[in-house]
Order: sequence, then C-alpha cells, then structure tokens
Amino acid sequence: MQISETAITTGNIAYAVNSFSNMDTEEFRGILNYNTNHFCLQRFDLGLSGKLAENWLYAASIYQNFDPGSFKLRFTPYQDRTQLYKAAITRKLGNKGTLSLQYKYSNSRRLDGVIELAPFIYVGDGSVKEVPGAPLGTSSYVPVEGRFRMLDMRTGKVSEVGINDESQNHANELMMNLDYTFDNGLQWKLSAKGISSYNSYLWIGAPTIKKVTDGIEEGSGNDTDADIYYYNGTNDRFTGMKQNRMLYFHYGNVDFYMLTSELLKKSGSHQWRVGLNQWYYNVIYWSNTTRYDQEATGSPRLLSHITDAGSTSQITDYAYNYGGSEFYDGSENKLALYVTDNWDITDRFNLYLGGRAEYYKYKGKSLPYERFENFHIGTTIPGTTETVQPVSFKGNYFNYALTAALTYRLNDYLGFTVDGMMNTRHPRIEDYATPDYPSTKQTMIKLGRAGLFFNNDWLSVTSLVSYIGKDNNRTVVNISYPDAGKNETKATTFNYDIKTIGWTTDTVLQPFRNFNLHFLFTYQKPTYKKFETDVVFSDGTVKSINATGNNVTEIPEVLIEIDPSYTIAGKINI
Repeated sequence: MQISETAITTGNIAYAVNSFSNMDTEEFRGILNYNTNHFCLQRFDLGLSGKLAENWLYAASIYQNFDPGSFKLRFTPYQDRTQLYKAAITRKLGNKGTLSLQYKYSNSRRLDGVIELAPFIYVGDGSVKEVPGAPLGTSSYVPVEGRFRMLDMRTGKVSEVGINDESQNHANELMMNLDYTFDNGLQWKLSAKGISSYNSYLWIGAPTIKKVTDGIEEGSGNDTDADIYYYNGTNDRFTGMKQNRMLYFHYGNVDFYMLTSELLKKSGSHQWRVGLNQWYYNVIYWSNTTRYDQEATGSPRLLSHITDAGSTSQITDYAYNYGGSEFYDGSENKLALYVTDNWDITDRFNLYLGGRAEYYKYKGKSLPYERFENFHIGTTIPGTTETVQPVSFKGNYFNYALTAALTYRLNDYLGFTVDGMMNTRHPRIEDYATPDYPSTKQTMIKLGRAGLFFNNDWLSVTSLVSYIGKDNNRTVVNISYPDAGKNETKATTFNYDIKTIGWTTDTVLQPFRNFNLHFLFTYQKPTYKKFETDVVFSDGTVKSINATGNNVTEIPEVLIEIDPSYTIAGKINI
C-alpha cells in the first residue's frame, strides 16, 4: 500500500502490506513448506483447506519454527521458537459473497533484541575489525549464564529470571470477515477482530567498554578507591576488556478490538469508497532495567565487583530501574470516517481523491518522576516524604488526512503525475512511558511528488521528484553519563523535525525476448531539524546533544538497485 492509501485507511504514516490468510477452497488442498539450513534450522508450515458441506468451507494451518540462529547460546537451544495455529470456517452466501470466522493462537519466544549487538573495532575510514575472540555473526555476545536479577517496578519485588523465560509472547485472536454485494452493485466489506495478548521483549544496550588490569578499571585509581572486578562466583580478579551493559525487560498485557466497514461502488467514471474505523486499544505496559558487567569477548562470562577494598560482598546486578524504566496503563480509541474516489475524468485524465476525519481519545496513568536506583511504585522519592504513585493523563483530539493524485497521459506513451498528501497526529499513549510528558502540539506530515512516466513495448520509466517533511516528531533516547566510570543513563525526550527532497527513477527494460532489467535510482538527504537538548545528570553534569543538520541515521543518501533476469524455456529464471 502507498503511504497516502495507508494514511487514509488507517491514519498511520508508513508503507503497509495487506496480508490475507487462506480462508477456504472448493476442492481439498494441502500445502507443506519445509525449510532448513546448515545451522540446523527446522521450519514447518502446513495448510489444509476444503469443503465441509454445501456452501460450507474450511481452512486450517500450523506453523512451527525451531531456529538456533548462526551461533550457539548456552542457555537455550533456539533464538526463535515460534508456533502459530489457525482455523477458519466460511459460509458462502449464494453468489452474493462470503462470511468467514477465524481463530488464531500464537506463541513465540524471540531473542532478537538480546543477540543483535556485538563488539567491534572502528578503524576510522568507515570499516571495522573484529575484536579478538568475538567473530561477528558467528559468536554470542550474551553472558553464558543467561540469568539475571531484576526489580519489578510495579511491586518492588526482586527476583532472578532467565532471558529465555522472559522473552515470550502469546495471543488469542478471533476475526470475522464479511464480503457482500447487493443487487445494485454496492459492495459491503466488514472486518472485525479481537486480540488478547501477553507480550515481552528484552533488549541489551551497551554503553561503555573499558580495559581492566588485575581487577582495576583503567583510569579509576587503585585498590582503595576503585571497584574491583572478579569472574562471577569466584575470587579470581578479572583482566581484560570489560563491557558495562543495561538489560531492558519490556512487558505488556494488551487487548485490541478493531472494526472496519467499507462500502464500495462503481458509478460511471467514479470508483468510490466510504469507510469506518472503530478501533479500541487497552494496555498495561512496564519495563524494568538492570545493569551488569561482562567480558568483551565471544560467549562472555558475567563479572561481579566489590565497591571498595574493605568490602567482601560481590555485586553482579545493580542500579535497578535507574534511567530507562517505563510505565503506562490506559487505553486509546479511534473513531474515523474516510472517503476515496478514483475518477477517470477522460480516458487520459485520472484524479484520485481521499479524505479521513478521526476522533482520537486516550486516557491512562503513568509515572512522571525522575528515575532513581530501585525505582518502583510505592517507594519513597529520595530526599522527600513523597511516594511514587501513578498519575492520570488524558487527551481528546481531531486528526485528519487528505490526499490527491492527478495522472495525465499526453499520448499512448508519455504522461505526467502529481500527488500530495498531508496527515496529522497527536500524542499516543506510549508517549507517556517516560518521566517527561509529551508535547500535545499537533504533528503534521506533508508529502508531495511530481514526475513523468514513459511506457512502450520494451521500456517503462518513471522519474519523480518528491518532498516529505514531518514536524514535532517525538523520540526517546537513552543517554549515558559522559564519564564511563559513572553508571547513569537517562531516558531523554526529543521533539524534532525531519525534511528531505528526493529524486527517484525507476526503469524496466525488455530489449529482447526473455530478458528483463530493472534499474532503480534514488537520491535523498533527510536531515534532523531542532534535534537538540541538554541532559542534566544527578551530580549536575550537563551533556549537550545537538544533531540538527545531521543526516537521519540508517538512511543512505544514494540507493542503486540493478536486477537483471533471463528466462529459459519459460521455466527457469536466472
């Protein structure tokens, strides 16, 4: 789906994919997919469908994934263990349409956020070297023990947990689909879905790496005034490179109810659609954080430390919920009406128009307090008699989206196209997860494109210049203390803008039979605007952050895609 289509039908700004399950077939059909690789991946996908009785059809499927990844984890055999079960029944409504009911159960344990980081040496010219003992992509950078202690920010209880046990998601989903065409050609599509789920996601950040000699961190003094590091569970002092890390435990209980109804009709040169969204989302979300130290090598061991030479008590996990812990409990409701019209004004001139009006309401409770060590609901704020308690928030807003696209063909080969889109949004419930309340200022997204297209029997070219901008965007970044010797991280809110002008040319060439060449060229330079703030740490140290004018991270300026293919005898494609 194009950005403008997604904005009109969902109110979101993104490329989206329409996904459809196999709901039924008239004849019995079975499809089995099996995948494996040289790391011993085992993946099964079985689907069955057929006829139960006259006008009654069924479909069922099972998906099983046993994925060990590309390196061995000591605390679990699989980096991804996912199960999906689906069953559907369909009633044919004569030649008017169908009514379907589907149930789905999912259970998944995925460790993407735990295993995705690894150490490397930055050379300085854009390239990297591997750290000795930590081959990239084929060695684990997760402590072999796989168990940590955390403090539940809802209850204040400290418990020991396993990474694999805490990385689980399971959901029950019930969905109904109706597709009915009336005698006058009016088509009615109705989709309703309810989901009840428990979700968790673990992520390990990596603030600093320091050299340690005989248990003493480089630059931190001597035995009398520095932390002393040991291999966990022993009295053997550690020597080597030490990584300080923060483990984030994210949890959520989510209930989601969605209803979308559409009426579609072709009237002369118009193909119009009227749609209604009624979406309700209820969630309790919390995250706990734990700091720890480990070796900076493959399959690392945990390190413990004592805080001074006179102590004998070794600490492994510490600084619970200090910096990155989050919480909110509440609901969102979207009630929206949208209209689109695809109008062939002439056989050469097409105009597509769309509009969305959305009433958006949310309410909930959050914890608007600066985080401190051992932070949790009910604890006393240091230096005060005040306790941490949930505080209510709410909002009611009107959001809208507008889109228009004009296409004109000058002749059978050449034409031009112009389209534009604007969409608004306001804070969402997740924006209240951190101590800082979000700005309630409207966020506006604007997109405009114009270009030419040329088509004949062997060449298809589209070349577009585009502009896209988004103001009052919001993100939360965890900023670590600039002195690596102090373990403090603050969740910091940024409100910023992004803007770019880009040029894209998409070409498909078929110069001779059975040969196809696709060529795509894009130039863009999205940059941050007003991405700046000062972060004040507990001892008064100020860290200034300013990314204004910098390129948006992870987005390249130039993209070139070349895809040649040749078909042999109509059966083999190279």
